[in-house]
Amino acid sequence: MSFNGMNLPRIDFDLEKDDVYWIKEGPDKTWAARFVRMDMRGLLVFERADCPDFTVAVPLFKRMRSDGRAVRVPVKLRTRKSPLELGDVDPTNLLDPEETGITVTEQSRRLKKVEIFNHAKDVRWFVVEADEKPLLTRGHAGIRDFIQSKEAEARRNGVTFIPSAPTLLRAIDQCGVFQSRPLSAFFYDYGKHDKLRRWHPAVIREADKMVQAYWHPDKKPLHEVRNDFWDAINSEINGLKAKRLPVPPSLRKPSKECVRLWINLAEDWYRWKERYGQLAADARFRGRGKHIEATRPLEYVTFDHTIVDCWALVEDEDGNILLVEKPTLTLAVDVFTRMRVGAVLTYEPPSIYTVNLCLKQVIRFKDFLVDEFGEVKGACDGWGKPKCIIVDNGWEFVGMSFQATCEAAGISVIWAPIRTPQFKAVVEQAFDDLNEHVWHRLPGGIPLTPQLRAKLGIDNRVNSAHTIRQLEYLMWHHLVHVRHLEPNAEIGCAPAQKWAQGIQNKSRATVDDPALFDGLLGQGKRCVLTPQGVAVDGQRFHDPEITSELLNRLLKYGRKKHVKGSFHKTGNVDVYVTCDRVDASYVMIWDFDRRKSVRMPNVKSRYTQGTSWKVVEAVEAFATAQSIAFHDEDAMIAARAAYNRMIRSQLPIEGFGKARKRAAEIDKAPSLVPGDRVIEQAVQATPDGSADVRHDTAAIHRTDDRIPSIGRDRGKPKREKKPRDSPGKARSPELPVVALASRAPSHTEDFALSDPMDFLRQLAAADQE
Repeated sequence: MSFNGMNLPRIDFDLEKDDVYWIKEGPDKTWAARFVRMDMRGLLVFERADCPDFTVAVPLFKRMRSDGRAVRVPVKLRTRKSPLELGDVDPTNLLDPEETGITVTEQSRRLKKVEIFNHAKDVRWFVVEADEKPLLTRGHAGIRDFIQSKEAEARRNGVTFIPSAPTLLRAIDQCGVFQSRPLSAFFYDYGKHDKLRRWHPAVIREADKMVQAYWHPDKKPLHEVRNDFWDAINSEINGLKAKRLPVPPSLRKPSKECVRLWINLAEDWYRWKERYGQLAADARFRGRGKHIEATRPLEYVTFDHTIVDCWALVEDEDGNILLVEKPTLTLAVDVFTRMRVGAVLTYEPPSIYTVNLCLKQVIRFKDFLVDEFGEVKGACDGWGKPKCIIVDNGWEFVGMSFQATCEAAGISVIWAPIRTPQFKAVVEQAFDDLNEHVWHRLPGGIPLTPQLRAKLGIDNRVNSAHTIRQLEYLMWHHLVHVRHLEPNAEIGCAPAQKWAQGIQNKSRATVDDPALFDGLLGQGKRCVLTPQGVAVDGQRFHDPEITSELLNRLLKYGRKKHVKGSFHKTGNVDVYVTCDRVDASYVMIWDFDRRKSVRMPNVKSRYTQGTSWKVVEAVEAFATAQSIAFHDEDAMIAARAAYNRMIRSQLPIEGFGKARKRAAEIDKAPSLVPGDRVIEQAVQATPDGSADVRHDTAAIHRTDDRIPSIGRDRGKPKREKKPRDSPGKARSPELPVVALASRAPSHTEDFALSDPMDFLRQLAAADQE
């Protein structure tokens, strides 16, 4: 193949040999290349470090130069950095020094930067003029003549600084090259000289040791490492004096401010991780990731707890103020609209009870808000069944109860990573908003840190003026009238408007049967159902008819023990029980055969009616300590009354730490939550109770017993597996409930023996043994 050199493409733009370019292949992929030559095919050849040469056609490279995919690197920049690094103009140089509202210090700083910027711009103007008309001499006299010939034109173009001949020559040699004179090259290195050169090598050496000691995991305080550093400098000085050698001026003790600046300048992600840990380093230096994004209302709802920064008055049934305490707020926020769909204030610590109270409020229409505030442009319309909820890894969320409850209700759960509140940013922002606009503005608010309150001697407990119900009213008043109606910067409109638009585009998901849903909520436990009922934390729940019906339906799924005499023993079956945190008078037993919850009463219903589990345990411990009769139900009721009298008599003389723990016992939480609607109606009776209501709750589609598998214990090391003695002793895997149900005999013919005589021989052999 013949080649004609006349066919080579012509380069009609500024491209010189050894020009260096940044080649951008994508937003995160950039590499440097140096132009070498044009090959015989007419392609431009660029040399890359540790990579094959890069070739590109002339028209394509021209397009890359125009659209910024190929960025030329100015050479001979006035900087000690690599010549491959581009210098950018500091945008703070363009700030207006006459701006109103700035301090005198900031104004002087801006004036200095404007002066440096104008100086660099004026010098560049003369250098560009020298490039366009090459200088005939480099002597100072000839350069001065050139400057004088251009001075009038420079004044007309706004130039105020006229450089000297040496300044112009240095700028021509050091600030870029011909046809490549970026403005950043003329002032990029101002104030960037090496300040450590003024110090003695011994000072620099000991300063490096000091910095390493400060950022060590031992977390030594600043004054300790600074004193060690000064002692080392004094030792160097005393050593020279002992040898009768002169002490150089650079060998001196740096000031406190100098030491502090050296340590701060060494701060980065790696040193912060070394001293404080990776979580703290990531929180300080790493960019925040995006939170979960939703596409419709109720797709994701975030739950979280916090202790309210405000003291509340605790009253008894007669309205007498007993003590003050900080309530716990459980908040639920819709991710898509930022609507507060649930908010519960209690004196209970964070628990499964408070979570379930808030979840009950989320699924119900909030008529208590409509009755109090009116419709208010849809600000009270935040309710429905969430598709997925986001919770943290607190103990109240990770238990079997919460997992089983959400699965039975058809709600998915996402657990946020440990110690990462930014994962639930929307609810953390809601807490901050309530602190700023509600809690901290009240008489009993706590706006300062504990350290500042201790220094100032401030105790806001004496200023408490609101009960927990009044705090709840003020909270909802702010949420309804302010937070739901004011535009939100993240979503671009008011949450109530976003909610209305989302509900109009996507229908609202609701719970089919709220009563069944309430039966699924609560503290779940594994129990054994026997003819005596079920026992839960020392309380027995039994009704002869209900227990008989449950055993008749569920006992066929239980484990069978075919041993001698087992036919006359009582039957038992594992069941899943749900307890109400504030009412120990009943439990809900999951009937996995009919797929519904069955209410089982406490055998001591008069004693436990309306009494929480916590009070039941406390009354029993009180009766034992005081040797009070506790053998029958009447004696238990008397012991409970004595316990209540004891609490009220002890509150005035107990310390605050003990008294505040009584708040949850004094403030009786209602069994119904705001939003419940009580309707009395007669329904048709059936042999199993009231007539069934058609619903489609997720739990009714499950064919198992709803008992989740046991997970690993949190906070405990893994148990060592013991070796088995022999394969024969290994327990056979249990069949699932579905398999047991499918194998259970359902007709009389299924009980027939294939060989009756063989069965009798086996019984006789068993009797002889």
